[in-house]
Amino acid sequence: MQVVLVNPPSPPEFRVSRGLMGGFGMAVHPDLLYPPIELAHVASVLEEQGHEVRLVDADAEQLDLAGTRDEILKCGPALVCLDSSSTSLD
Repeated sequence: MQVVLVNPPSPPEFRVSRGLMGGFGMAVHPDLLYPPIELAHVASVLEEQGHEVRLVDADAEQLDLAGTRDEILKCGPALVCLDSSSTSLD
């Protein structure tokens, strides 16, 4: 199965590090870029089970919402999983 794991874009005024604070997330300076380690862990388990996985890290790839959507759709996934946190619910 084709799976896309997504670290959505942060708001322009700050960067969201969703893995900090025990998964509650934390707003950090826009110049800081923390890798989405939790998504990498999920990807490794899915790949081990034979799934094809693409991780879209919108912040690292400098994608806005439309660009993130386009990257997801290019893959034609059967399943899309979004990372979220209380800091990024809005």
